[in-house]
Amino acid sequence: MRRTLPAVICLILAMLCLCFATALSEEQKGLPLSLSEIQDFAQACLTRARDAELLNDPTDPESFTPDGYAFVYDFAVLYFDRPVWEASSELKGILLQSEEVDDPRGLVCPASLQSVLDAYLLTNDALDGSRTQAVLYNLDSLPSYASWGMLNRDGQRLNTVQYSVHELMDDGLYSDCGLLYTFTDGYVSAIRLFGLDTRTDATSVRATMDWVRSVDAQTGYVQVPTSSIGTDLLPFDMDDLLFSGLDFVTCTPSSAQHLFGAPLQDDWMEDDDGSFLETVDFDGLEMTFQYDTARSNPYLTSLTLLADDLEGPRAIRIGDSFSSVFTRFRYGEQGWSGEGPEILYGNVDEVPYAMAEYTMDAGATLRYVTSDPEGHEIVLFCIFENMTLTEMILYRL
Repeated sequence: MRRTLPAVICLILAMLCLCFATALSEEQKGLPLSLSEIQDFAQACLTRARDAELLNDPTDPESFTPDGYAFVYDFAVLYFDRPVWEASSELKGILLQSEEVDDPRGLVCPASLQSVLDAYLLTNDALDGSRTQAVLYNLDSLPSYASWGMLNRDGQRLNTVQYSVHELMDDGLYSDCGLLYTFTDGYVSAIRLFGLDTRTDATSVRATMDWVRSVDAQTGYVQVPTSSIGTDLLPFDMDDLLFSGLDFVTCTPSSAQHLFGAPLQDDWMEDDDGSFLETVDFDGLEMTFQYDTARSNPYLTSLTLLADDLEGPRAIRIGDSFSSVFTRFRYGEQGWSGEGPEILYGNVDEVPYAMAEYTMDAGATLRYVTSDPEGHEIVLFCIFENMTLTEMILYRL
């Protein structure tokens, strides 16, 4: 009969293992993910789970998931290859969602992107890549070892950060495991250890590394800096008027059509002083141009974004959350009483400045004001409903 340690001793050992993994994370910061730390953390979770209360019935049909059979505990969800935990059962993966449980690098939900990046090797500080992906690091020491990290995104919207490790095992096959951080509204909402029981061959690993290199070759799209402090960011300025291939200051009707094609609608109106206004609709993007009395020398006076397929200043898009837009521009220079407008930086009597206003029905507006070389004020005005961006207007006074 197999001897077992008393429950208290097992629990102490489990806690020591998890604390040891967290302590190690300080030394591992800035290093690539390793197979040993994944294995050590998985073993610590198994040890802890043996004496923890199981909160579900793994034999229920609902417990079967694409990751395996779920064994739910208060500290994590463990996924096995069968609904019964026995000697031959294999641990397939682990899900962490608790704010009180550290992962192998000492991270918890909800961690920021920067805290995740700081915990691992990073050779791409600007997160330069495509609009959907950016390689964080790429280490190829095959045939013995390979490891890589990758950011997956929809523009500025974070989806996942994945770290994978392929290490040659004694059986001649390679590990195919790693960590996957899932983001919701810019913060980690779930941490998964995956592939704990997976092995793959050299051909597959080589194909994977070839794919990582092909992704790494795609450049030109970078992540806009964000901050939880605010005063370390720049105010809205002239550099922000260059976006989605256009220059707000120099844009003309012809250059707009070159970028966005023929307009869906084109309306003219004569102003009181004899000049003319032309409003052009490009399907989700509306522009208004000012002309002189001879209908010449047009310049862009306002631009309104209504669809989420185009990015505005600092890559903001319709559908972005209030917090994701707020943290891309300077803020925090002044305290706020909780009543009335919040001054984010500057003074409303002098350009540049920024302010936020809030309503009782989860609505808000953000107003950023700068000036062009001729002294004209340029305003970025963002409208939020249910704390989601529904309209963005950029206009010149």
